Amino acid sequence: MTERRLCAFLFACACGAASMAAPAQGQTVPVRMIDGLPVVSVTLGAVTADFLLDTGAATAITVPKPFITPSTRVAEQADTIRTIDAAGAVHEVHRLRAESVALGVAALGALDGLVHYRWGLNIGEGAAP
Repeated sequence: MTERRLCAFLFACACGAASMAAPAQGQTVPVRMIDGLPVVSVTLGAVTADFLLDTGAATAITVPKPFITPSTRVAEQADTIRTIDAAGAVHEVHRLRAESVALGVAALGALDGLVHYRWGLNIGEGAAP
């Protein structure tokens, strides 16, 4: 099996994070399982990618540096915060603002999040950008 690196990660979408707009009532967002992990289709501006769905995280969204472009409408901010990953490693990361986010067909609007640099997850088949 060929490994696929998930392009980005979406966190806390089912938890109603304070920085997120709730999807309209009655909308269904398809969740696919890849190697036992929940994956959803997310659109940032004009770019659609697979995101890992993590309903237990406190951050609305994390996006890798290559996705911070005018076409995704994601902008890196100057300020940083320290985060700790599941392995206990500390990372200092920049905040970001994603101006136009859709989870499947549910438009979420603008979200605040973090740039991720060193963590990632290889799952599934095929090649991802």
